[in-house]
Amino acid sequence: MKYLEKLKLKKYRESEAKFLIEGVNILEECLKSPVYRKYIQTIIMRDEFVDDHMLDRIQIAAPKAEIQKLGSSAFSKLADAVSPQGIIAVVNVPDEQLIHHEMHFTGLEPDVSKAIVALDGINDPGNAGALIRACHWFGIEDIMLGEGSVELYNPKVIRSTQGSLFHVLAREGVELISELKKYNEAGYSILLFDLETANNFSPDTFKELSEKFNKYVLVFGNESRGIAREILSNPNYNRFRLKGYSQCESLNVAVAAGIVMNSFRNVFKN
Repeated sequence: MKYLEKLKLKKYRESEAKFLIEGVNILEECLKSPVYRKYIQTIIMRDEFVDDHMLDRIQIAAPKAEIQKLGSSAFSKLADAVSPQGIIAVVNVPDEQLIHHEMHFTGLEPDVSKAIVALDGINDPGNAGALIRACHWFGIEDIMLGEGSVELYNPKVIRSTQGSLFHVLAREGVELISELKKYNEAGYSILLFDLETANNFSPDTFKELSEKFNKYVLVFGNESRGIAREILSNPNYNRFRLKGYSQCESLNVAVAAGIVMNSFRNVFKN
């Protein structure tokens, strides 16, 4: 129990390369993942937890996972949710290359329409999780979390993704300045979403850009400072803002990203 409780802290998650997931729905999504289900180490159930369907799913999708029972008092110390559902899993952090291979993520290689989302210093776990969930919804499976962004396996991030984390390739600690240059040189158009530019994004933006580009990196910045100056200053990148229609200071970054991704999908269906 003491060891498992330590996994609620970032430094132990990183040193042990393990994290906790909690709740029936999120565990169900993990069991659906061709990669993450292989990394489930232990299933911990509260004594009174009863769900025959879940037990069957665990047996089929993660037969090697050890199952342990805990009393209510011990389980509550381990749980992070306000109203625990009675089930927690200990999961090993998978190898990034395995995610590439098993989920058929193709990176820079294909000449097909593609969007990658880059997060520069997004440090609110709710925002990061909502962004990952939106990416999964719109079929955008490649997400880069730049240095200074929230930890990917933070319990609040995982909860906010509602399990979408297990169906995308999310890379954390990415050095975005060099990585964006690499994608730009590989034929990707880099789109920066920035409140300080006068260039408004519109439903026709991707239609206009599609004459030259079919691959994009969509960059969204920190909730208070926006995108780093070193990135904004690159003359090869395009800067856009979402036009507001009131005196509201700003739009939630996950909502803004959803608007942009919806526009991308209206032009690029595949």
